[in-house]
Parts: sequence; C-alpha cells; structure tokens
Amino acid sequence: MTTHTRAPRTIVAPFAVAAALLLGVVAAEPHPDRAAFFSEPLHDIEIPDAGRFGIEIEGERYEGDVRGICSADLASDVEGGFMDAFVARGDWSDDDGRAWAFEVTRNVSDMEAMRRRSGPGHESDRVWLHVREDGNRSRVTSRGNEGTEYGDVWVYRVDPGDDEIRVDNGEAVLPMVRVAEDGVRATAEGVAATRDRDEGFQPFDLAFRLAVHCPS
Repeated sequence: MTTHTRAPRTIVAPFAVAAALLLGVVAAEPHPDRAAFFSEPLHDIEIPDAGRFGIEIEGERYEGDVRGICSADLASDVEGGFMDAFVARGDWSDDDGRAWAFEVTRNVSDMEAMRRRSGPGHESDRVWLHVREDGNRSRVTSRGNEGTEYGDVWVYRVDPGDDEIRVDNGEAVLPMVRVAEDGVRATAEGVAATRDRDEGFQPFDLAFRLAVHCPS
C-alpha cells in the first residue's frame, strides 16, 4: 500500500549512490578502510516503519513497501579482503497515475576483483529512479522494459583515502547513501538525471530525499 502526502517544497543539496545484491548482516572483523561504510550519520529524514520506505521528489512525499532484497551485507573475508554492501528497492504510484520505482545501492570494498564486479572503486553510491506514464507497477521496476523511463545519480571514490570524488551522473556528494549500524535503515539525498540517449525519453533532473527501513 502506498501513501502520499505533500511536503514543503525545498531545494535539496545534491548528494548521491551505489552497492550489491547480498543478504544478511554479518559480524565483520575490523579493517582500516571498512569504517567508510558507516562514516556518516543518517540524513535528517523521517524513517518509516520496518519494511517501508519514504521518498520525497520535488516536494511531493510518497511512502510504500520495500520490494525484494533489502539489507546490508558486511563480508569480512572475501578473497582475502572485504566488500560491504547495501541494497533496497521500492515502487509506488503518484496522483497523476504514473508508476515510479527506485533502486538504491552502496558498496565499500578493498579488493580489485570486487571493485570491477560491483562498481568503479573503493566506495560507490548509486540511486536509480524509474517512471512509467501508463502506471504499470509490474513493469516499472525494470530498466529493460519498453516504456520505462529512468535516470540515476552515481558518485564514487576509486581508492581509500582519495580526496577526488567522481560524479558519473546527476548531482551528489559522497557518501550519499548513509547506512545505520543496524544495517536495516538507510537514507539518501541527491539529484537524479536522465542520461544522453536516443530512446525518446523526456529528460528530467529530480531532487529526491529517501529513507528506507528494511524488514527486521
């Protein structure tokens, strides 16, 4: 069930997102670089009940149920290193009958092999926003479905301690995706944008504020 309320329209400071599809919160051994995963407190965004998300887009707030995998995975010993990840998804309908979906991910890794698999470097945050004008909730979650328009924001750091933060698309600062130490709550802020592509999409730049509370 999705609920919708109108929030005060604000200008959102650009922040951003990315991660992997792994399950469960696992106790991790200390590592000098892995502290980056929990490096910042959650944004000042209302956290919904367990199993729910809340998202504000251009001043309009929506709430709904998270879908599929929603969790953090702290993998302390993978091929001699580590990869910490968070992933969550959800979808909803707006008052105009359009269907929307989001995907949020965060990855922190110290392994070259895992970096190539999960993102461009040590720390990577990403958020996708999808929309369908026909309101089809069952098809809006996949970027491969005809009629699903989408944009993203992607921000990353290639090496631990590197001062250079790279923004691949949209507007963001790192960390955009902030994960609580319980591994089930996360927030994100940023501006997602369509990319240059010849698919007849209507371009958009959408400021968003997102809070996710995975099922316990």
